[in-house]
Amino acid sequence: MGDHHLHERGSAVIEAAIAIPALFAITFALLWVISVGVTHARVDEAAYSAARLAARGVSEDSIRLAVRSRLASAEIAMTLDADTVSVTVTDQVLANVPILRGLVTPVSATAVVARESE
Repeated sequence: MGDHHLHERGSAVIEAAIAIPALFAITFALLWVISVGVTHARVDEAAYSAARLAARGVSEDSIRLAVRSRLASAEIAMTLDADTVSVTVTDQVLANVPILRGLVTPVSATAVVARESE
C-alpha cells in the first residue's frame, strides 16, 4: 500500500509541474488577446472621429494631431472624394507578456462618412 501512495504523490507532482506553466501560458495569452481587443476599440474610435473631422473640413494636419494624441504611434491614411471621406487608422500591439515578448500585431480600422455640405 505504501508504494501505491508514493506513486500517486509522484503523479500529482508531475501533473502540477505541467499544469502550472500551462495555466500561466494561457493567462498571458488571454492578457494579450484583451490588449489587442482594447487597441482595436481605440483604433476604431479614432478612425471614426478622424473621418467625422475630415467630413467637416478640418485640416489633415489637425486630424493627424488629434489621432496621435490618442494613439501616439498610429498611422493614418485618408481618402477624400466628392461625397465621402475614408480614414484608416493602424496601430501596433506589442505583446508585453513573457511567452509572447516581441510579438507585434497590427490593428487597423476604417471609417467612411459622408462629407458635410458647406
